[in-house]
Amino acid sequence: FKINGIDISNDVIVGSFNYMTRIDDVYGQGSLQFESKTITENIPPYSILQVNDDYYCCSSEATYHFGNKSWFHNVSVIEITSLLSRYLLGTKAFSNTGTNRNDWEKVNIILELIKQKYNINFSWLTDINTLFTSQNEYQFGAGTTLFDALDEICTRYNYRIVVKKYANNIINLDLINISANNLVDTSELSML
Repeated sequence: FKINGIDISNDVIVGSFNYMTRIDDVYGQGSLQFESKTITENIPPYSILQVNDDYYCCSSEATYHFGNKSWFHNVSVIEITSLLSRYLLGTKAFSNTGTNRNDWEKVNIILELIKQKYNINFSWLTDINTLFTSQNEYQFGAGTTLFDALDEICTRYNYRIVVKKYANNIINLDLINISANNLVDTSELSML
């Protein structure tokens, strides 16, 4: 277990980590508890929690434990895909005429705009150039986040956008097929 690169494996309370995976439009959520003498403040939202090879976003409320002279953290865990909600795309319109008509080109334009605005890089684990080949019109209003825009485009193709990893200022993106048979994966992940 690492939070923002700090190893908390020895601090995690046994059996406290649980997580409910979702593949619909709701982010997976879970919780974790640990007691630390190293992390002495609340963990801010969208901090990165790494559990083995899996990545999540997290935040905590910390309470001082006078007897142990340590901090007890109740950690809220949320799917790392929620990280895309931090980046504001804003008002944009994409037509199906002129240049960049294919939806995969529109996705690349959106990611390039976010890259320029927030100095964040993206890497695809799936080739969207062969999947998003239609030429649709999109209109995104004020307040549209990167997640909102990508979700709207992906949904047209029966996919859900997911973040697999965030490290070194690079967000690894992938897709999950949300076929009618597979709308919600309610499996739970418990460790320790």
